[in-house]
Amino acid sequence: MAKFVPSLEAERRPFHLDARFHFEEGPMRVMDEVRPRKALSAAEYMAKFNYEYDDASHRPNDVQILDSAPLVDSATMELIWPSAESTVTNLPNTSVKPQSLDSDSQQDQATNSLIQKTLHLDDFEISIFDHVRHLPGFKALVQQALQGCRDSLGGTRAVGRLIRLAHARHDGHLHLELLKNLSANTISAALDDTLDADGPITSLSLCTDSIRGTPAELATALARATFLKEICLLQNPACESDALSAQILTTLATQTEVLSRAKVVFAGAFSSALRKKFWLQTNPSSIPCKTFPIRQILSRHQQRSGRRVSFEYNYTYLEDGLLRPEHFAAGFLLWLSTLEPKSYLEEKTPFFAFSSAPAFLAPDLLSTAQVTPILCENFALPPTMPDDTVCSPRVRDLVPRSWTVLVSQELNPGARNTDVCHIRYAFVRVRGPQSIVVEAPLASPPGPEELEVVGLKEFLSIMAPEVDPSIIDACLDNTARKITTLNSRDEPWASGVEPLSVLGGADAADILLECLGDAKALNRKYRKAMEEDPESKSNSPSSTHYL
Repeated sequence: MAKFVPSLEAERRPFHLDARFHFEEGPMRVMDEVRPRKALSAAEYMAKFNYEYDDASHRPNDVQILDSAPLVDSATMELIWPSAESTVTNLPNTSVKPQSLDSDSQQDQATNSLIQKTLHLDDFEISIFDHVRHLPGFKALVQQALQGCRDSLGGTRAVGRLIRLAHARHDGHLHLELLKNLSANTISAALDDTLDADGPITSLSLCTDSIRGTPAELATALARATFLKEICLLQNPACESDALSAQILTTLATQTEVLSRAKVVFAGAFSSALRKKFWLQTNPSSIPCKTFPIRQILSRHQQRSGRRVSFEYNYTYLEDGLLRPEHFAAGFLLWLSTLEPKSYLEEKTPFFAFSSAPAFLAPDLLSTAQVTPILCENFALPPTMPDDTVCSPRVRDLVPRSWTVLVSQELNPGARNTDVCHIRYAFVRVRGPQSIVVEAPLASPPGPEELEVVGLKEFLSIMAPEVDPSIIDACLDNTARKITTLNSRDEPWASGVEPLSVLGGADAADILLECLGDAKALNRKYRKAMEEDPESKSNSPSSTHYL
């Protein structure tokens, strides 16, 4: 609950008194009581609130970066934010009217008659519409027919074929997000690969809340459509749970190959983070390692206090981000290039790099950013536990085939400034069938026969061999330069110290053992803290996930 600031002058008034902050609380409210439904550019948004740059030289660069991305269009706004007068019904009213709908021409009558005859069949050959389906207004005629008898429509293949005729675009996209009460059988018929209407359906959008049937039935329907390359699984903006989307993900992961061959977007992954909730029940994990291979990042951060040098530890859970190998690599490099020693432990925002990184490597990762889900578990956890222990996602066991990333941020030897750091990292996974268990860590560092240790370039050659090695080299060089700029503080690097380098096998094994020991100790602290503060346990919806 926050006080609404009515003006720029009110914003600039000091909120502090006697060196302590006193924020006024007030009712929740929206910025605009009457919403204009107009997308604003960065420049227009700042102008609306009379924003003034302290340094005018920053403005062109800021606005130029954001101006490179197009604004959303009005149709997108209407979909996710419908106006008060519009409602989503079983089948939407179309805004496209057939040109001859009011005509009594024999052709219109014949077309309508043909559509009506097929509505209540179990199936039909789509070729019977070949002579009329390319006429102007044909799609609208089919949409109107479906709308007119929406309450009596069954889940037949005939209805699925009519829906395809009415809602498939020429670019191969089938948009079903506004349709309700669709059965898996109807969806399967609409996606039928054997139809030669306008080519195969390569992308699909639908609302999971509107599907009749089980996640397994939907997964089967999607698996049959072998041409699908992109699937967007939306959900009602007013829904109060994201469990259904998580169930569909689990089903797709365990029963089909859909996730490996198609890009699938789950709206639940976005809304769970915004609700500060966990999305996946990940113990045991059902995420396919082949498609989303990175499980977690275990990082340590060296700090100096006087003559004492120590390490702080932090862990980032990644499976709920659904990051493919190259997508993770882009986010990882973006994260490393902005990793500052102090701010990492004081703020919970560094992992946002993974939700804004491009899906593919590019020399300038910032200019090609795209929006993907925030890492739910990292974002949902409270900053600290009741005993003031820094809260961090629970470290998962190292299981065969999945990768864990080790990051060691270390002070630059010989530097006068205590904040000058360089970074060493490695991708590791266990060899053989046995897992490395957090609650029963190894007594000594695992050897080469037990642990595979590689750098980013080698990891991508294993998991994404299609990535151009020269692009990887360019991205690594750019990241190293950014780390140098961020950490150099006008001081030279120590001789032989690289700003970014790969850990050797022995060092990686030592650091892994060190992180596992810390993780086990943190688990004990978490359990003790929750036992001492049962009220916190009952009020924290996510506490049971990391204990």
